[in-house]
Amino acid sequence: MASAEINKSFLSYAGAWPRTRLVDDQSSADLELDEVFRDLDRSVTTPGQSLLYALLRTTPTDEAEYRRRIDRARYYRDRPELCAALRKALTGVGRQQAGEAVLELFAFPDLGLARYRPWMAGWICATLASFAAPALLGAWAFLLLVIPIALLSLLFYCRTTGRISAHAPSLHYIGRLAIFCGKVGKMRGGGDSEEFARLSAIYPKIRKVIAPAAFLKPVSSMGGDIGDMALMYIKVFMLGELNSYLQAVAAIRDAGEELRSLYEMVGSIDAFCSLAEVAKAPGAPVSANVTCGSRRVAAVAARHPLVQGCVPVSFAFERGVVLTGTNSQDRIAASTAILRGASGSGSIVVAATHDLEIAAALRGEYDPYYFSERIEEGRLVFDYALHEGIADRKNAVKLLRLIGFGEDLLGGTSA
Repeated sequence: MASAEINKSFLSYAGAWPRTRLVDDQSSADLELDEVFRDLDRSVTTPGQSLLYALLRTTPTDEAEYRRRIDRARYYRDRPELCAALRKALTGVGRQQAGEAVLELFAFPDLGLARYRPWMAGWICATLASFAAPALLGAWAFLLLVIPIALLSLLFYCRTTGRISAHAPSLHYIGRLAIFCGKVGKMRGGGDSEEFARLSAIYPKIRKVIAPAAFLKPVSSMGGDIGDMALMYIKVFMLGELNSYLQAVAAIRDAGEELRSLYEMVGSIDAFCSLAEVAKAPGAPVSANVTCGSRRVAAVAARHPLVQGCVPVSFAFERGVVLTGTNSQDRIAASTAILRGASGSGSIVVAATHDLEIAAALRGEYDPYYFSERIEEGRLVFDYALHEGIADRKNAVKLLRLIGFGEDLLGGTSA
């Protein structure tokens, strides 16, 4: 997962939290939430980016959840030394460059390798014994024991490494998250943090994933040729890769709930430290206050986060607001004038409008066409064919009635 991309996997696999409502994709696109996220993102880990994005894409449905989010950001904002220490430790976790740790934790795939686990210890012992056999039994043991066992190990490695390599980076990354969990328990200044308390509670159970996950580190990232050779020797001829994978998988399945909680807690710390950093920036907005039951919406010097040099706007609304622009008469007149001018430019202009007056005013200069619809079995059906002339039927009120708006709202509005 490249760091420049938005990691949306957590939102997809874990779903929305309790007491929240998911902002749907269309609404998110309309609000440009991805661009807002990129502007806010100061996270340094994949879980931090995932959780920060999930915070942006979920709306609290009660006051308590909203205040919890505000309190977490203020907690780290008011403790700059603790926040700096945490971010330094989080940098050691970093962004996941390959694979998806979320997939391993929330939708773990079965690779069908668990059947090898019962005899792994015996095979490793047999391999070690075969290497010592020539010294005790002579050169013939090398031919009868060492070479056959080495060839079998190589065969198993070739059969399993392709499946394991697709998941090894994620398992290794989970191990790094577990290491961070252990470091948090030794930090000072976070004794009253809810994240610290939960991480300290789960560490004894998740620590067993660290050792096997560490062994799944890609060889290319190891330092020095000797280290690479030794690691490959263990991976191939001692079946170290397969053994570490099986141990890591067993640890994840045994502590799956705790590891999923670990992902969320690491992400939460990183995300709220990120928001705390944004809050300290010059000109940063002051967080809003939410009161249950209130029908008043007010803002002082509100600014769009994506508009540079935005003019601040203050307002206080206590009931519904209709925001108007240039009026329909001006719009029709301006559109008609533009289209009339374009008709003599040598181009063929195709214009779409809901203003029938424009089509009527341009008769003789433009040929009018329209799309038609009909109601069948309580559904609005379109034939998607062009018809000559100006539309003579209205469908807006029909649509409202079909999707459930009753006469108490529509009143005597004509269809």
